[in-house]
Amino acid sequence: MYDPREHGTDVIWFGQWVVTSEGIAWGNGSGPSYFVAKDRLWETRPGSDRQIWDWLVHMTEKTWLSDMDIYQLNTAFFFAQDYHAKSRPQGAAQASNWKTLKAQQDELRH
Repeated sequence: MYDPREHGTDVIWFGQWVVTSEGIAWGNGSGPSYFVAKDRLWETRPGSDRQIWDWLVHMTEKTWLSDMDIYQLNTAFFFAQDYHAKSRPQGAAQASNWKTLKAQQDELRH
């Protein structure tokens, strides 16, 4: 059985997502699992007119995640960015939180 805590000691859980000492992990004991390393939390992509957080939009493509899993990821993601702020790469781009969540909603509705 997959244990998402194999990616570091757990800090806090949000649904099936756990923020760990090494990043964010997802796993419910059956089916797929996923891990985002703490140094990758600041990856962005172009939005309509500002940069947006890549992971929050990218994960909408995963058909094995429910809308609730995505919403719980949002909470885990923003918590993890704050918790792992010292791991933010020098010169990492800033992204718009509200533009990211809007793009995510647009993807979920398609």
